[in-house]
Amino acid sequence: TLMDILYIGKEAVYRRLRGEVPFTLNEASIISKKLGVSLDQIVGISYTNNTMFDLNLLHYSDPIKTYYKILDHYLELFESLRDDPTSELSTASNMIPQTYYLKYDSLSKFRLFKWMYQNEKVNCVKYFSELNLSKELKHAQKAFVEASTYIQTTNYIWDSMMFNYLVNDIKYFASIHLITEEEVTKLQEELLRLLDDLETIASRGKFDSGKDIHIYKNLKEWIQSLRKFSTMISESGEMQRIQFFKKQRELVEKM
Repeated sequence: TLMDILYIGKEAVYRRLRGEVPFTLNEASIISKKLGVSLDQIVGISYTNNTMFDLNLLHYSDPIKTYYKILDHYLELFESLRDDPTSELSTASNMIPQTYYLKYDSLSKFRLFKWMYQNEKVNCVKYFSELNLSKELKHAQKAFVEASTYIQTTNYIWDSMMFNYLVNDIKYFASIHLITEEEVTKLQEELLRLLDDLETIASRGKFDSGKDIHIYKNLKEWIQSLRKFSTMISESGEMQRIQFFKKQRELVEKM
């Protein structure tokens, strides 16, 4: 049931049920809607007139416009920190960070398409080819990526399976004929370019802007995604870095 509701694989479901990987807020909201499970009851909240948090969820009526607004908000935030010597960005993730994939047209389009597919109320498009991103939106995405490279220090902890997850997503949409073979090839080409870019950045430990970046590969459970439990693959970890990127390329090339 969860595989069908969340459109994820069996092992991904088991990892969540075993508590190794947390359900995202978006996944929890989908489960709540489909199965009639109250999130308020789960977390023990029954307050009235409570504050509503801005969770950056897309509005169903115009998801593209809302997405652009969110992107612009974070672009302003990054720009305000540009060249600040005390600025630091740290994330632990089981998916490729937006600060990388958003400069690739097909990959960024795929991420938004996947979100729309998972939320049945957002029925603006059915096929991947029907989703069109404006030049302004593409420019905003690339500006977002560029601005993020001027943070003084960036720390990433990556799940070593993050490319597997993305490749499986693409193969799934291809299997149900929502993405064509040509589009899969384009996504594959961009993924290989992305791997080249990531490996270059990881080998020198700096962006083109000269700002520091530290990349770690996660080796323990998701809940323990801390540096001391991970292997550093930028700069000093040459052998681990080579093996990591070689494995990801092999995975993408077999798509």
